[in-house]
Amino acid sequence: MPVLESEFQGPLWKALNKAGRGTRVWRQNAGRWEAVTRTRGGRYRRWRGQLLTYWVHGAPAGAADLTGVARPEGWRLEVETKGEKTEERAAQDRWRDFIERDGGIYVRLRYDASLTMKENVARGVEKVDAAIGRRRRER
Repeated sequence: MPVLESEFQGPLWKALNKAGRGTRVWRQNAGRWEAVTRTRGGRYRRWRGQLLTYWVHGAPAGAADLTGVARPEGWRLEVETKGEKTEERAAQDRWRDFIERDGGIYVRLRYDASLTMKENVARGVEKVDAAIGRRRRER
């Protein structure tokens, strides 16, 4: 069974946040989700303390799965994770271009089925570190 991007994200997130590293990342949900419930009169209301109508706004469509900072510079760091068969989307390319154009660091990592999870995570950390190193040399 193919490894999903969510299965890859967790171990990668832990590795990038390991003590002593110059990276801090967190999960970033993209897009908007809404649930709408109205009374017959068209009003929104709570029922026994439960909010029946609510909106959840996430990052823009295409935003990377993990976001954070590269320290000590404080540069924006975006890491898009892909499972073995997860499709890449044009919105993700646009987000990458936006982040890089404004001086941030963007890395897209695809899980490689020929490697173990541990090896994939190590490879991912290496790629993030290499991208940060390239950005430092560009200064």
